[in-house]
Amino acid sequence: MSFLCSCSFQSESNNESEQIGQIFRTGCYPLDTSSVGIGLYDQTDGLFYPLDTSAVIDVRDFKEVSVSKSTGKYLVNLVLTDEGAQKFTAATEKYLGNYLAFVVDNKLVMIPRIREKITGNSVLIDGNFTEDQMIDCYRQIKASMAKH
Repeated sequence: MSFLCSCSFQSESNNESEQIGQIFRTGCYPLDTSSVGIGLYDQTDGLFYPLDTSAVIDVRDFKEVSVSKSTGKYLVNLVLTDEGAQKFTAATEKYLGNYLAFVVDNKLVMIPRIREKITGNSVLIDGNFTEDQMIDCYRQIKASMAKH
């Protein structure tokens, strides 16, 4: 199943997120509209997205990561552990119609709307990204996985 998104990739350092520390490790976080001041800025659109500080899945739930090209689009494929797949399935069912933020080392990467319950161990991250952006995303996820 695809984890569809249309946000732009953010690979630049975000000074404001650095000032508040490493709150958001690599993973997926639900939006939290009740949150006051805890979240990340998208440098592309300049908007602040309040996030729940508890990840629904994090880097420890990732088993493998790869990048590929399909029908002219670049994709990052995450293979989740069995436990990670169960957590992600539950989260996509719970947040159906809402957004989950995908964060890599305290940087907002994308905020896709969950359009359907996503099952299985494979998650495709796609969008309107260049080859360099997707390779950069892949490398950041891979480096984050190596740390954990």
